[in-house]
Amino acid sequence: IIDDEPRFAYRGLMIDSSRHFLPLHHIKHIIATAAQVKLNVIHWHMTDTQSFSTGSATFPELAAKGAFPNGYSGQTGNSPAAGIAPNFFSPSQMREVVQFAKEHGVRVMPEWDVPGHGSWGMAFPELMTTTCPSLLNPAKPAVYKFLRDFLSEMASIFTDQYLFLGKPHRRLGPLSFLRHNNLGQAATRSTSVVSKTRRISQPGCGSTV
Repeated sequence: IIDDEPRFAYRGLMIDSSRHFLPLHHIKHIIATAAQVKLNVIHWHMTDTQSFSTGSATFPELAAKGAFPNGYSGQTGNSPAAGIAPNFFSPSQMREVVQFAKEHGVRVMPEWDVPGHGSWGMAFPELMTTTCPSLLNPAKPAVYKFLRDFLSEMASIFTDQYLFLGKPHRRLGPLSFLRHNNLGQAATRSTSVVSKTRRISQPGCGSTV
């Protein structure tokens, strides 16, 4: 009798479609292969400075302006062409991935980088800091409403218990700026921004942010 079980409950693989876009059939192939070798979590990194690969019905501008153009996936030597439709995953395609993964016993945990390393500003520059176009401005209340609405939509697509915000390491500004905006010293490592986003967004998401 062979009595065997995985040593680790979380056996994950990251897919980074923000830096290197992969078509839908390729994503499914990765999931099916992961299931064959007993991996059970796909950590889907969907946004970074390079591109925004998440389609949103609430904010269609995010992918329309932030995704890689069609025919360009981020590889060296493959240059984007102007005026070509962008490469991103529509809400229906993301639901298809989640369902396909479920059928293979795999969870899909999505990630959107907050507050830095993001391509949010390609569509909404007014939400970013003036000194760093890839950094959401933690002093603007509109940022948290925007994230709440976006994450609420994503929680209706991704059924996993967790939504990952990344919390990339980035100094948000001088302490005088942080204290003036009631952000506290912890915000120097973006901790309080993620905490505030969690407090505002989580009740409407139904997922742990």
